[in-house]
Amino acid sequence: MVLSTSKRALALFLLRKRRKRRAEYWVHPLNTRRLECGEYHRLCQELETCQARYFQYFRISRNQFEKLHNMLADEISKENTNYRDAISSRERLVVTLSIVIREIDSAEARVEGLLSELSPNSKLKSKL
Repeated sequence: MVLSTSKRALALFLLRKRRKRRAEYWVHPLNTRRLECGEYHRLCQELETCQARYFQYFRISRNQFEKLHNMLADEISKENTNYRDAISSRERLVVTLSIVIREIDSAEARVEGLLSELSPNSKLKSKL
């Protein structure tokens, strides 16, 4: 069977593309060390030793975090598979809280900026 040059080129292209996919990681090497070096595992251990810093970081006390986790654990838990371990419900809650806190801080900063523009001493009003 004789293949035309365009079919050969296509077959070669597909073969090379397939080889490239095999070289990719299932789990990137940086993520394999998440349990030892990840922010959650390092930071939470340190924050648990100081209640003031814990509250400053999460905006809730440790007891409140535990109550919130107990209420949500069944809803946010995932199961481990043969291929990889799931992210724990505690880690999921920590990530969610940090995102919400960041968004709240950002919104507060925007509101403060708008209020400062509307203040009587504002340059914006003097231009009008």
